[in-house]
Amino acid sequence: VSSKSVYKVASLTKPIVALVVLKLIEEGQWNLDEPVATYHVDEDIAKSQYLKKLTTRHILSHQSGFPNWRYLTADNKLSFQFAPGTQWQYSGEGFEYLRKAIEKKLKRPFENIARETLFEPLGMHSTYFNWKGTLNEHLYAVEHDENRDPIPFEKYTHTNAAANLMTTAEEYAKFMVHILSGAGLSEKLYDEFFRTQSHEKKGIDWGLGMQLLPELPNNEVAFMHTGGDYGTKTIAIGLKNSKQGLVLFSNSENGMVLWQKIISEYFGETGKEIVRRNLEENK
Repeated sequence: VSSKSVYKVASLTKPIVALVVLKLIEEGQWNLDEPVATYHVDEDIAKSQYLKKLTTRHILSHQSGFPNWRYLTADNKLSFQFAPGTQWQYSGEGFEYLRKAIEKKLKRPFENIARETLFEPLGMHSTYFNWKGTLNEHLYAVEHDENRDPIPFEKYTHTNAAANLMTTAEEYAKFMVHILSGAGLSEKLYDEFFRTQSHEKKGIDWGLGMQLLPELPNNEVAFMHTGGDYGTKTIAIGLKNSKQGLVLFSNSENGMVLWQKIISEYFGETGKEIVRRNLEENK
């Protein structure tokens, strides 16, 4: 692998999608607090009392009320497990629901929207939502198990707003630098991105699409996200005030072993606290 290697970054897809959505909001093509059901209704929840309460703000801050994935539930159906906006629960279903609504309103594939609003302007030419692009397969960082053996991988051909994005560490770093530089958003919407929208556990909140770790040593606030599939472990961290950051991709099931050491050494006391909070079990 090298800085040009392409990884399937799992849930690091979500911050990319979140920023694309915020850019649509900035352009007036989408609304943060409009009911998403205005444009898309999944038949599983068509009769739910909460249907018209669900907004983009709820989805990006993981307060949709949806499970992570419907296939992990007993009946394999989408449902509201609580009223939107009342508590935090991580959900990939929410991001997929949002993608479908945006595609229906704008009548364009989300991949095309992302390429036009984010990938091309930032020079992210090796970033794709699926294998339909011009991806050079020889650059793909094949996943490996805990014994260093390669894992057979699936070539996903459909966009998923919650997972399966393929990109390089270098290009994801461009994305993180873009956020540190204002993300091309108005001051009001940029502040909304960094404002605490929901609470995951002690010391870890959520803005619009990424975790927020406030009140860190050295007067820092971190924004971050992780991604993990079997054989791939990814993490991206930015420090809002000092403008430092780290993007770590590993095509190994053992990848997380490295995270604690690198983050602690690179960010010093701030990094040690980031690691501690992510390992802390207190709610």
